[in-house]
Amino acid sequence: MIGANDDATGGFNATVHQPGKSGYIENSDKLTYIQKGEFHKEQAFKWIKENPIKWLLLAPLKLLHAYGWDDISISTLLGFDDTNFLRVIRILFIENDFEKALPNTTTTGKIFYLSILIITHLFYYFMLIAMVFGIYKILRQKNNNELVQIILLFILFATLMLMLTVGTPRYKYPMFILLLPFAAYYIQTKFKFGVNKLGKN
Repeated sequence: MIGANDDATGGFNATVHQPGKSGYIENSDKLTYIQKGEFHKEQAFKWIKENPIKWLLLAPLKLLHAYGWDDISISTLLGFDDTNFLRVIRILFIENDFEKALPNTTTTGKIFYLSILIITHLFYYFMLIAMVFGIYKILRQKNNNELVQIILLFILFATLMLMLTVGTPRYKYPMFILLLPFAAYYIQTKFKFGVNKLGKN
């Protein structure tokens, strides 16, 4: 339902649970989790039937929210809790407001946060690109055995599930972990780290 309501952004946006919204349940403590789930499912399907085009247009945004950046663990480890890196960047570039982007933080803290997040994202995007080229290279060389096909099918269906429901950076981790060997294969073959062909030294 978070991915199928009037306030849906494609990512995690819990405003739908606020009073007056379609997901709000009065006296929710009197309902079981199953009853709440049924209510939310009904509300989501009702909204999708009434807004099929808007729901379909949210699908690429859900993909972007899942794979577009990766700040869930880093922000918390740095002591910035649930700070959203995309929101920080958007405020900096659109509103040009350094203080609003990271409120209640010293200038040193802001620079530290941005430096670490930018470095980690450069590595993250490098890995994403390596994964894509790794998949392309394996398929082009026809090295896609049964195991490769199963992994790619799982990733495809799991990604489609995100596009149907809701996207957030942490939801991609199962797929991301399975894609790491494709990145490793591409990096090994591209930079000649002792492997010239798949499975051969």
